[in-house]
Amino acid sequence: LGLLLSFVMFTSARFILRTMNIPEELMADAVLYLRMIGSCAFLNALIATCSAILRSHGSTRPAMIVVLVMNIINALGNWFFLYSPVGNPVLGVRGVALATIISQAVALIALFIIIARMGLKFSLKAVFHPDREVIGNVLKIGLPSAGENMVYQLSSLVITYIITWMGTEALTTRVMTFNLMFFIMIPGMSLGQGTQILVGHKVGAGKNQEAYKLCLRSLLYGVIGALLNSIVIYIFRRPLLGIFSENPNIIAMGGRLLALAMILEPGRVFNLVLMSSLKASGDVRFPVFMGSISPWIFAVGLAYLLGIHFGLGLIGVWIGYSVDEWFRGWAAFFRWKSR
Repeated sequence: LGLLLSFVMFTSARFILRTMNIPEELMADAVLYLRMIGSCAFLNALIATCSAILRSHGSTRPAMIVVLVMNIINALGNWFFLYSPVGNPVLGVRGVALATIISQAVALIALFIIIARMGLKFSLKAVFHPDREVIGNVLKIGLPSAGENMVYQLSSLVITYIITWMGTEALTTRVMTFNLMFFIMIPGMSLGQGTQILVGHKVGAGKNQEAYKLCLRSLLYGVIGALLNSIVIYIFRRPLLGIFSENPNIIAMGGRLLALAMILEPGRVFNLVLMSSLKASGDVRFPVFMGSISPWIFAVGLAYLLGIHFGLGLIGVWIGYSVDEWFRGWAAFFRWKSR
């Protein structure tokens, strides 16, 4: 699947970017970057799979260390190719993409080594003679979840397309603000993954009541954490946004969006923790249905209605994000409460 995606990204890079309405002044760099990164999408696919294997066996720390080292290599590679510390050629966008690819390749090799040392073996025989019952159980949860993620990512692309109508400055602000908001998302994502694994183990052992309480406890911690992180990021918004840009319009708008993040991010935690727990307990159809419908109605719909039609710009887009996350979050909460 990763190789198929790599092929599509490489051959269709310009078409994809034109469909997203990328400004012409960014097109040449965008095509180069997408072709390089897209052609190595299979590395991401394998990293995600290997990380999931480690987490499922309780080895969350090695997976974390590998990703940490991967990002350090990526950052150093960016510095090396952009600022020429030893007189090497400055490669610009090409160098940024190359640094990412090198860091992913190193991470994948490290994950393969860790998995091998755990005594887990890859079997070529299993590729050609798979255990149909095991594969069936994996696909029963995996395919709908993958479909949900694809639909969600597609809705995000449409929102990016809508933002391009607002101009390059709006698109830049969105990217920079999301870079900061990602630090708020990470604890919630981690909590959702950890809760999913533990809920799956407890449901598999028939300890449904323990699984039920565990999820709600994780949800409480996650919401409090997301709110506190959002407040801290908002308090330091000016120096943080100043790292990326000196444009006063971008800094001012980014600050407003980070204020809205105090509403958005706790809602996202509802989704990450509850939807993951529902999937882990075998209730796959409900999260997939909600994840396929709600983003299009609320996130995309309100982004256009409020952002474009009523002229609220990025504020309208963030309101759409918030309504979508909270709607799905509360739906998942009542689903979980119904047992």
